[in-house]
Amino acid sequence: CTTKNVVYQITCDKCSPKQTYIGETKRCVRYRFDEHFRDAVNRTQQTPFGDHMAQCHADGSSPELSISIIRRTKDGADRKIAEALAIRDRRPTLNSQIDTWPILS
Repeated sequence: CTTKNVVYQITCDKCSPKQTYIGETKRCVRYRFDEHFRDAVNRTQQTPFGDHMAQCHADGSSPELSISIIRRTKDGADRKIAEALAIRDRRPTLNSQIDTWPILS
């Protein structure tokens, strides 16, 4: 997908219940997904999917990830706010809240 300026959700389809991650990118969402997928394959430490694969799928199996676009945005501020709101509302299991803008209830 060549869509840019989006908030997205990636799901580990191997897990039950499904484990999710929400992120944002100004680049083509395909490039960002490829980076997450590569981290999962390589089990790159200190990355959401690398750590997840190492901890939950230590058998060395291949990742099974799917992506969906939550929202298309107009600029960087809109993207960051939309990401923070999506994380607050959906409570994804693989996000660390440190990287998002704080949103007051």
